Amino acid sequence: MCWKVLENLIRFEVLAKEADKRGLGEDPEVVRTMKQVMIQKLMQDEFDNRVKIEDITDAEMKAFYDSHNNEYNQPEQVRVSALVVKRDGKLAARLADEIKGPKGQDNKAFRDMVMQFSEDEASKVRGGDLRYFDETTQEVPKDVVKASFALEKVGDVAGPIKTDQGFYIIKQTGRRKALTRTFDEVKRQIQNRLYREKRTNVMEAFVENLRKTAKVQLFDERIAKIQVDMTGSLPGGDAMGSDPTAGLPSQAPALGSSGAGMMATPTATPDAPAPAAGTPAPAGSAHAVDPNEPPTGAHPIPPMGPRGTPPPIAPDHHPRLPDPRGMPGAKPAAPKHPDHEPAG
Repeated sequence: MCWKVLENLIRFEVLAKEADKRGLGEDPEVVRTMKQVMIQKLMQDEFDNRVKIEDITDAEMKAFYDSHNNEYNQPEQVRVSALVVKRDGKLAARLADEIKGPKGQDNKAFRDMVMQFSEDEASKVRGGDLRYFDETTQEVPKDVVKASFALEKVGDVAGPIKTDQGFYIIKQTGRRKALTRTFDEVKRQIQNRLYREKRTNVMEAFVENLRKTAKVQLFDERIAKIQVDMTGSLPGGDAMGSDPTAGLPSQAPALGSSGAGMMATPTATPDAPAPAAGTPAPAGSAHAVDPNEPPTGAHPIPPMGPRGTPPPIAPDHHPRLPDPRGMPGAKPAAPKHPDHEPAG
């Protein structure tokens, strides 16, 4: 194995030397990528030991669970649409008979009747929708709430129901079972959430302090001449934008002594798909470029091995070279002839 490592070291160094010889070390994309990697390394070195997920105590997690109980425990809810007639009981009875018949089973026909006859302007504009509510709601008359929960399935109709606000004819459109999740069931979820919040707060304070000591000057006349393309990302991605935690793992930071995982752009492998937009990098890895930013021709920096050693050797014993098709000004590859396709 030693000769393989040596061969890989030689290949890596001669390619790097050739790139430097061609002046690529001063290329704006290369400079930008190096800055992103440096920022990533700075943030990890700074916060590896300052904020740890195991520092979130059970007492903190339980206090959060108790103060956010409605997120984890919800009563049964029902959703109905209503046609409301303010005073005319005979009209309400006639409409209820129609809605309980075949006509009322058609959702569009029911909405059309609501738009034509309902006198409750607030729900009328939504086709009569009263949205989901539980048995303790104060926004719907109590008799209507009771009748709504008595309906067994979606499409069932009840009414007319006499209330202080008029006659209600209701149709069930949805039902949610009660949600009950114990503290033990959501404990780890809460721990991760509190860890992310604490890490974000500490990092934002760190960045804000750097801004104060950096003596940043803004020149309005120059800023006025800048044209920003809002379809892309700002240079540096989130690492230089509003989120100082971009690219750091969502769990406890795990950049080991090897420093493995430094890459310029997220790349997908069969075992590790590229993260979705806005998804923090997994523990032990570091994506230096904002995942939301489309590629601009930059190529992955080979993942480093133990400090001071080259990247691990690919299965074919050769380092992966940049794909020239992704470089600016490159010509598209000619389509392959079917006869030249590799055998499956």
